[in-house]
Amino acid sequence: MTKPYRLLSARFVLQSPIKPILIYDGDCNFCRRWAARWQARTQGAIDITPSKQPIASVQLVESDWTYTGAEAAFRALSYGPGPWGQRLFRLYRRSVVFAVLSEWVYGIAARHRPFFSLLCAF
Repeated sequence: MTKPYRLLSARFVLQSPIKPILIYDGDCNFCRRWAARWQARTQGAIDITPSKQPIASVQLVESDWTYTGAEAAFRALSYGPGPWGQRLFRLYRRSVVFAVLSEWVYGIAARHRPFFSLLCAF
């Protein structure tokens, strides 16, 4: 069980967690499916928990900062074993084109969660 935390602003965490926490919209089927995938890929390196209220995008709470959207997703995957999560996160950080494209695709998926939930079922 993770310790409760409080956000001072959208980015600064007043009380930091012991290990990173990935927060997703617990009322969203699409989000729950992806949370299960993140749990499997990160193998317990991060805590994954649903939000108590609807949120627009996934959030990764690290020591002093909160990241959202595609950046949060790639950062979360970078905690997992194996090179792919680290490589994707490195590409996100180093390539402006990849970062902008990732956030754009993430935004589309976030706005159309029911549709993408159906696609992920197959």
